Amino acid sequence: FIFLCWTATYYSLHYYRMATEEKDRRIWLVEQARKQRVKLLRAEKIAVESRMQMLRYQLNPHFLFNTLNAVNALIVAKELTQARTTVEKLSQFLRYALKEDKRGWVSLASELEALELYLGIERIRFADRLSVEYDIEDSTLALQVPSLLLQPLVENSIKHAVNVRED
Repeated sequence: FIFLCWTATYYSLHYYRMATEEKDRRIWLVEQARKQRVKLLRAEKIAVESRMQMLRYQLNPHFLFNTLNAVNALIVAKELTQARTTVEKLSQFLRYALKEDKRGWVSLASELEALELYLGIERIRFADRLSVEYDIEDSTLALQVPSLLLQPLVENSIKHAVNVRED
């Protein structure tokens, strides 16, 4: 009976120790998997932010050179009021781009205001050839979007639709 009790106690303690070690090992594996997921999500976030930043850096010089060339053409044509207006809108747009670039996310209303600055510059370049219509629900204006999300889309639309056509 004593031998049976010692054997039962030994195997109970042995089983308990093995179960505890297995539980600890599983907890450790789950924790490692969670850490890996966090690392992966951080890396993906950094990659997306880097791609967005790279896209901004690629598109803004193109836009800036076109705008400066348009201002130059306005000055040569002695349309100084339009040239001054264009420079003011360019200044406001670049100020927005630099300020909002640090925050990353802005309200859709703020993004649309910046887009309107950009379109104001482009309207000076393209006059009657450029018309824009908005169809936006008021409830969406407070939503947060990445800053300068819309400008590259509109810039490409202008580049591939308005810029290549005379009418």
